[in-house]
Amino acid sequence: FAAAAAPGVAIGVDLELSDRAKPADLLTGGFSDAERTMLISSGASVLHAWCAKEAAAKCLGTGFNNAPLGFTVTAMDAQGATVNGPDQPGIRVALAERAVAVLAVAFV
Repeated sequence: FAAAAAPGVAIGVDLELSDRAKPADLLTGGFSDAERTMLISSGASVLHAWCAKEAAAKCLGTGFNNAPLGFTVTAMDAQGATVNGPDQPGIRVALAERAVAVLAVAFV
């Protein structure tokens, strides 16, 4: 995997190994009721959504700051996810999966 951005473009990258993540734990502590409902009803990958949140938080330069619920996954599709940050709505995150790893790359 590789990621690059033009000068002045903020980028956030997250890589997670699927065999180390526990979707039930992520759902319980990392997502709001609305996000859980969206993920379960759509059949979207919990790990993909988690990676999208992490990449968005890194892109803003804040990280989660112990508050993953401050970042909300609002949509997921074949190209990636859309995440709202505390002061930045509509962060688009590209997602890719290869073997046992999920990569998320956010740009603003």
